[in-house]
Amino acid sequence: MSAASRAINAVLAKPRRHPVGFAVDALSHPLDAKAMLAAIIFLSFVPLTLGFDYLNLQHNVAQRIAQSSTQILLIGLSLLVLAIGCMKFSWETGCAVLVSFCIGALQLLAVAYNQADPKNYVMPLAFPFFLLVGSVAYALAIRLDSRTRAEYVAKIVDGLLAFFCLECVSRYAFSPFVRAALYTAYNDLPSGAVDWIYRYKMSVFFSDSNYAGLALLCLTAIMLSFRERVRTRKVVLAYALILATLSRAAIFAAACQFLIYKLWRLRRFIIAALVMVCPIAIFALLRIYVSAGPESFQQIDPSFASKFLILQGMAGLLSNADFLQRLVGIGSGNTQGVLGIAAHDVIAVLALELGLLGSVLTAAYMWLLSKRSSRAVYLLIVPVLIAGFAAIDTSIPYFYAALGLLGAMKDQQ
Repeated sequence: MSAASRAINAVLAKPRRHPVGFAVDALSHPLDAKAMLAAIIFLSFVPLTLGFDYLNLQHNVAQRIAQSSTQILLIGLSLLVLAIGCMKFSWETGCAVLVSFCIGALQLLAVAYNQADPKNYVMPLAFPFFLLVGSVAYALAIRLDSRTRAEYVAKIVDGLLAFFCLECVSRYAFSPFVRAALYTAYNDLPSGAVDWIYRYKMSVFFSDSNYAGLALLCLTAIMLSFRERVRTRKVVLAYALILATLSRAAIFAAACQFLIYKLWRLRRFIIAALVMVCPIAIFALLRIYVSAGPESFQQIDPSFASKFLILQGMAGLLSNADFLQRLVGIGSGNTQGVLGIAAHDVIAVLALELGLLGSVLTAAYMWLLSKRSSRAVYLLIVPVLIAGFAAIDTSIPYFYAALGLLGAMKDQQ
């Protein structure tokens, strides 16, 4: 037997590890926590396919799966990490996982009980799995020491900035054509001076540039939290990208976020001022909307007027709702089937779609992951809630991933 034949036989004779065992060992290796964390963050922020098909309203199953491919991979990866038990979940993350599935059970009950037509089953089913992403991100991030975590997150930030630059360029290049095609097809969209800002808001990767702004807001929270590893010009670029979304809610929230960061010692006073001013402003504007009539707001700013239309419809539904519906809500994404318009407003999402019990459990979930990290509270949760008065839903995995990452940053670190 030749030397080459003996070498080949020796290699083939060696015992081969089972693929499942190899995967478990690989995922359990401490160094791989970095790669897993990077994969979860990228899948949370970056769609692999075009996020929205404006001109084809007859989506088939294959098309919907393709457009949700990133989120499907994200949920699958999170479930894999949870199922093989390679992560050491703390008391906080364990309780957060339990709360996530309790919210899922409430959502299924809400959908079964509501009167929406048609009913949305996808978002209530996906919501608890998106919440699971935050717990997994927390468990992965906490395994890394603070220096290693900061160095690795800085590399992740570079990749995400490159993606959002691409998103911005593609939006300004293609959005006007999509807007013109929609106006031709339906002839019910505003034009002229009112329309100028909206023709550049139809994002290619996101369903709306409001959600691109929301994702960028989560990214800037991460960048400010790891400021010692992120250069100033990158922070400036991120805020410039938020301005380029033309999302007024995201821009205002970003200004509040940066103000809190620069005046960190006064953060509690800033939050107290916002808590006092924002509800008063919303209530005053709602009264003007009701007294002046929807047409007056519609002519000035259709998008702004739609937010008050949602709040007005929500108030009417809740006034006629029974105890169970007020308790569990109508289910995430089902406002469209009830009011004819999606619940873009955080108030409508909490009060109408999640109900009292679902809102309390969602608040408990965020508290569990952020209770030891003031950066997660003041730089992430507060700005996202501010932006949520104009655009938010439960399908925001980038927020949950960022919450898990920043929640792992203890205040003493």
